[in-house]
Amino acid sequence: MTNKTKRTIIIINSIIVSLMVGGGAVAKIIKADKITDDFTKLGVNAYTQILGVLEIILLILLFYPRTMRIGFFLLCSYFGGAIATQLSHNGMFLLPAVPLFFIWLNVFLRDKYFFKPASNQFVQL
Repeated sequence: MTNKTKRTIIIINSIIVSLMVGGGAVAKIIKADKITDDFTKLGVNAYTQILGVLEIILLILLFYPRTMRIGFFLLCSYFGGAIATQLSHNGMFLLPAVPLFFIWLNVFLRDKYFFKPASNQFVQL
């Protein structure tokens, strides 16, 4: 794969992540009717706008190269909690799982060594 092709794939995936996470964040901030209904059923309607702002902050952390790692871990935690919430309320766990998949793919494409263990990092006793 050429560098140009890889860069194009990364850009397309970044756009997908931005639209999924950013779009959901904006919908939460403006309290779209569907979001309000869903969050009322989940019992977290009072936190809708806070969660939207948090998603935007975490998205910025993910796309800023120096904070990509912490953004990745925080987004994984955020969407992991969303999956757990959906499962505990018999909801559709794929709603938060799909953006999480694209986040993982984005980080892997941007830094493939991120997921490889460092050799000789720990001293064996």
